[in-house]
Amino acid sequence: MLRILFAVLVFSFSTAAQFHNKNLFHSKNRVQSEVFIVFSDSVYKCYFLFNIPNSSLVFEKDNSKFISKFEIDLEIKNSLNQVVQRKFIKDLIELNEYEKTISESEVIRNFIEFELPPDTFLCNVTFTDLIIGKPFNFYQKKIDLIRSKDSPSCLLIKQNQSNSNDIFEVEISGNIIPYSPNKYDLLLTGNFDLSKIEKVKVKSDDTVFVSYEFIKYANISPRLNLQNNKILLELKRELEPELKTPSILSDSDRTETKFNVLVIKNINEKLFEGKYSLDLYGKDELTLKEIPISVIWIDKPKSLDNYDFALEMIELIEVNENYKTYFSSETEKKNKLFNYWRQKDPTPSTSFNELMYEFYSRVDYAQKEFISVSQRNGAKTDRGKVLILNGRPERIERNVNSDGKVIESWYYEKPERVFTFIDIRGDGSFKSLQ
Repeated sequence: MLRILFAVLVFSFSTAAQFHNKNLFHSKNRVQSEVFIVFSDSVYKCYFLFNIPNSSLVFEKDNSKFISKFEIDLEIKNSLNQVVQRKFIKDLIELNEYEKTISESEVIRNFIEFELPPDTFLCNVTFTDLIIGKPFNFYQKKIDLIRSKDSPSCLLIKQNQSNSNDIFEVEISGNIIPYSPNKYDLLLTGNFDLSKIEKVKVKSDDTVFVSYEFIKYANISPRLNLQNNKILLELKRELEPELKTPSILSDSDRTETKFNVLVIKNINEKLFEGKYSLDLYGKDELTLKEIPISVIWIDKPKSLDNYDFALEMIELIEVNENYKTYFSSETEKKNKLFNYWRQKDPTPSTSFNELMYEFYSRVDYAQKEFISVSQRNGAKTDRGKVLILNGRPERIERNVNSDGKVIESWYYEKPERVFTFIDIRGDGSFKSLQ
């Protein structure tokens, strides 16, 4: 019986991942923004990048279209509290489908470019919805261009799918690395000598987790462009990149180098949630740079915040086992939970466990959707349990029987299954008829 239950769960995961959106990164109504800085000739070229989910915008219907209008205003103040720059952009969004207006996965991307001298600044960014006329401040951060000269600036980029090796799609992450099934590279640019870098490693508490492959770009000019709602980074280079080996530059080449860029491959593939140190090493394991990084599970199911409940839900699969942990510490509960799912991981070569994510995303959905007067946790209802193990049905039918009770039938395909529920009390607490 256990094997049958788990097989159904795996099958429904692999064929559907049905009810939650496949784009894992831009969910839960998040607005992402960050500042990317590049140094050149005593002037810092800065980019304020942002994306806004459609679900965060106000749309009004105009005939057959849905329209949203907004303005982004950027204001920069120096250390004397004087306004030194103001820039803004306006955007108009037209959509043909209502479903897209409430989508959390479809986002509007853009950036504002500005230049600053070495100093300390305060960056304020205001968003104004031009339909309702309501402004709010959604970014405020200090930019220290005096100290940051020797600190690399980071940018998350998607695995290169273009025909050109010099063009990358930027993933706006809010200066964190996402714990995600999507694969990303990390771009570093700063005032460092590429020729000295021989190894890149990630450490946590003096334990080396991963050694990385990397690509070096010397004497290049990074440029950002917006194309088809994608922010593309172009690295115009004069020298070919070299994989994992020092750049071969003459002394004259080094003095003329404008930008040095290091692209670290598959930065998030092996990392779990937590704080790490990204270390650049030179000859004889000499540490050249230590860069703090954070890995965050942005789309983490809420049911995983409570280890007791998350372990209890495993009993839907392991029907003959007891996963209650009355006297365990939080660390012991977490280890027990993740050790269980590690054994079921369909992609053990990566840190992200897609099956675990799918299971607890279904738990979250069931918790909210199947609440009734008599059962406040929808995941523990009969319908909730069926959905968690099988995913969303292809079809749902409701009828009233001869006693006036509502009958709800769920139809699945591949394999063909039917689950029937009845609302005996009339309060939404459907019971299985199986």
